[in-house]
Amino acid sequence: MKKLLLFSILAALPLAVLWGQQDPMFTKYMFNSIAYNPAYAGSQGYWDVNATFRKQWVGIEGAPATILAATEGPVAADRVGLGFTVFHD
Repeated sequence: MKKLLLFSILAALPLAVLWGQQDPMFTKYMFNSIAYNPAYAGSQGYWDVNATFRKQWVGIEGAPATILAATEGPVAADRVGLGFTVFHD
């Protein structure tokens, strides 16, 4: 039993270092709805390609910048939507 407890503790130690994700921050979300809701893909009835760039604290070294490129549109006679999004934060 002690070996099992020791093994469990040692196995869990690498999990102590975790990184969390967060959603990128954009102010003009109405121009790129797929970034906030992937289910929106294909709902407009035409293919859309867009890119968004946001740089915060301009002039400060190491300031955060967020880049997004996305495409989405309908497939299968407008009954299914397909989208592809790439983020760099």
